[in-house]
Amino acid sequence: MWRITLLVVLIPLAFWGCVNKEYSVTETYTEPGYRTDYKTEVTTEIQKEIIRTGEDLITSYGWYNQGTTSGKWGSWCVNQPFWYFNYTIPSHGITTVEITSYSQYPQIMAYDLARIEEFGRNAADDPDVQEQRYCDWLDEYNNKIAGARLMGNYSTGSDQAVLKIDTSGVRSLSIVIPGNAGGEFATFTSPMLKWADTRDKEVKNERQVAVQVPITVEKQRMITKTHSVPFWEALSGK
Repeated sequence: MWRITLLVVLIPLAFWGCVNKEYSVTETYTEPGYRTDYKTEVTTEIQKEIIRTGEDLITSYGWYNQGTTSGKWGSWCVNQPFWYFNYTIPSHGITTVEITSYSQYPQIMAYDLARIEEFGRNAADDPDVQEQRYCDWLDEYNNKIAGARLMGNYSTGSDQAVLKIDTSGVRSLSIVIPGNAGGEFATFTSPMLKWADTRDKEVKNERQVAVQVPITVEKQRMITKTHSVPFWEALSGK
């Protein structure tokens, strides 16, 4: 009797009982991302626009320092000969001083430096006092030269040479030629100022700039799910 009862219970389970069965499906999902776009960026800058140009001869103030004293007051003011020239630069937006040289100088130095006055000797002064004054003056001169902005250091050969000195923004140009220049003074001539007046001009510039724009990206993936099927269907493999 118990066997019959067991069959009565199992036979319905075999046909009507359920089990879990796995299967794969495609799932669509989203996640944040970025897209590269380009935008136009406009910048503004101020440029100098030339509105007028010209050339002018400029006059110079110059003197020659013999550089010799009795030596009583120390070696720092003995044997320091040099030529000194100064040019006043008119106010323009852009300037260049061109000076022609015909003979060789070992060194020509250009400074952004206000005019320095020549030492004035007076024969009536006491020689010792005058020498002391000269040494004090020369010491002050050397300090000014040492503290000035050097704009150029040049040397010329035996042929004609033109020194071109950019003096834009400079109002007083000092030139020093150290050493015993002697009669070469006459060959350092024709200071010409080449100038240009300018005005400010606003210029707009455009460029393409890459920017990252946030977007939502749709993607797919395979996932495994389970569902209940009758026992006999699971056995069939369908």
